[in-house]
Amino acid sequence: MTGRLKFQIGIGVVGLFFAAIFYFVFVTRPEPSDSRNCRIDGIVPAHTVVLIDQSDPFSRTDTDWTWNLVMDEARALPKHGRLTVFPIETETPGDLVASFGRCSPGSPANANPLYENPGDIRREWERDFEGDLRLTLENLMLQTSAPTSPLMEQIEGIIARYDFSSRNEGRRLIIISDLMQRSSYYSFYESGADWERFAATDPSVPNLRGVEVAVFVARRNSGLSEAELIGFWKKYFEAAGAESFEVLRN
Repeated sequence: MTGRLKFQIGIGVVGLFFAAIFYFVFVTRPEPSDSRNCRIDGIVPAHTVVLIDQSDPFSRTDTDWTWNLVMDEARALPKHGRLTVFPIETETPGDLVASFGRCSPGSPANANPLYENPGDIRREWERDFEGDLRLTLENLMLQTSAPTSPLMEQIEGIIARYDFSSRNEGRRLIIISDLMQRSSYYSFYESGADWERFAATDPSVPNLRGVEVAVFVARRNSGLSEAELIGFWKKYFEAAGAESFEVLRN
């Protein structure tokens, strides 16, 4: 092998080495995101929505348990996965305004050392998720109340959102409520939690195909048993095509 050939091979090896480094840096570069860690290209890799029905104040026990539940949900999200908390909106139920909305910065353990600082990610979790989320939930669950409980209308409003549409995967809907639907559209206080009666009115149900649904039943004096309420909503979500239906217990 001539010296010229060796030189050319060496140059080629060095070139491949730098090309590999450039490719690695380019491929592992985080997706551009906004101040809330949500991708600016509009892609939502997963979205968990929590609907808080504050028609009556919750207990401190339920509030603390909900905070732990929602934090577990937040930690389970992939990087840039979205967590949104909505209160009951009684004036315009379909036009929801989020009380909390952020996207996951990812796990500090999986931080890319070329672009990310694990300490910054950890502090962001503590400040923006644990701190802000705690304040949000305590305000909604301990200090506010709503005159009605339009759960069905709220669910329609959530499904209508671009970031919770069927084009997005990993959708979860968590409802913290006594499950007493009460609005001008339909009221359990007037008609009971009777699925057959409700279905006979020929109502429209939202398209929840691909959505995992979980409910926590707050114990309140509604006049209906927990079994009646869960039975109604289980059939409602089955009719809507939900991926799954789970009852959460504290």
